Amino acid sequence: MLVKIFVPLILSIIFLVIGIIIKIFIVNKKNFSLSITKKGFFGNFIRNLPVAFYTCSIFILLFCIISPLML
Repeated sequence: MLVKIFVPLILSIIFLVIGIIIKIFIVNKKNFSLSITKKGFFGNFIRNLPVAFYTCSIFILLFCIISPLML
């Protein structure tokens, strides 16, 4: 029972930390805005990557809360 609660919780924390790391070290760099990847798919992909990790973290947390209630 505890595994069903703590594994998604740990996964959501990992996704949240990865999103924060990408946001701080890649997207917020001043030379990132001057690079070639500023325009085009790859630049937008990297810029939106932290949002994807935050969203995954939220969905995993919701799953962590709802899943034990359904059992």
